[in-house]
Formats: sequence, C-alpha cells, structure tokens
Amino acid sequence: MTFVFSGPAFASHQFLLWTDGNAFTTFGPGSSITVDTGAIEFECDTFFPIADIYVMRRGELGHSGGTLTDVSGTPNTVTGSSVGGAFVGETIGFVGSGGIGRGTYVVVYDECQNGVLDPIDKVFAPAFEVIVPGNAPLLPASNVAKVKEDATANVAKAKKEAVVWGALFIAHDI
Repeated sequence: MTFVFSGPAFASHQFLLWTDGNAFTTFGPGSSITVDTGAIEFECDTFFPIADIYVMRRGELGHSGGTLTDVSGTPNTVTGSSVGGAFVGETIGFVGSGGIGRGTYVVVYDECQNGVLDPIDKVFAPAFEVIVPGNAPLLPASNVAKVKEDATANVAKAKKEAVVWGALFIAHDI
C-alpha cells in the first residue's frame, strides 16, 4: 500500500456556517455567537489543523499583510479534525461582551496564527450582524468571564478523569 501526502490546500475549502445553515446571520441581545460548522486549512500545522478566529468590525479589516485585531482583544483558537479541518460548535463571542455590540462583523480564520492577514487566511465579510433594540439590556462582561472560567475548569476536570480512567483500564488489563 502506498501513501501519498498531498500537501496544503491553500485556502480551498475553508467555510463557516451558522445554526441557520447560512454563511451570514443576525444575532440579538444576549446571544452567544457560535459557529455551528466550519473548516480550516492544514496550513502551518504539524498534527492537527489549528487556526485563530478573529471577530472584527466591518471596515476595520485592512489589506493583505495588515495586522488582525479581535474586538475582544484576544482571538479564539480552534482545532479542526485531522480529516478536512472541520470543527463544530465553536463559540467566538457574546453579544454585549468583549466589544460585540450593534453593527456588522467580519470573521477571519488566521491559519498561521501570526496575527497578520495572509493569502492563506479566509475572510468572511460580512459574517454576521448584531441588532439590539434600544431598550434591550446587554450581557455584562462579568457573566461571560464566569462562563469561560467554568468551561476551563470543566476541561481540567475532564483531563484528570481521563488519566484516572486510563490508569484503571491499565490496572484492569494487568
């Protein structure tokens, strides 16, 4: 059997779909901005495709070679599957927190995670808009921080449990 490595695909199959199945959608007050399904390239990576996802206000995206700046100050890092770079259910922000208020936004997959807009990167412009009625309360940033802290704690707990279960399986086999 012969295996042939085909190399990187150069921005050929990246995509972004929201829960409504569209590449552009609208969010309202208190919404989590979650990419339902997407795919990144296997560019600048070793074992799995990894990219930073930037959320930027429409009009703030510069030219090729320009600096990328996420509205929250920090991009979201996503790991795709080893088959096709697909990922699902990736939350990239919350309406009313991290600089995401009323307006239209662009999403950028920074494939080499270098904070620079390169030809390999994928730009979804526009990707979504936020419509908030004038009297609707926005989600306080402290609530979002709590959600992220809880998620981090759950990941740490799951890793510890995986080690314990692994040790139990090894002991069982012995």
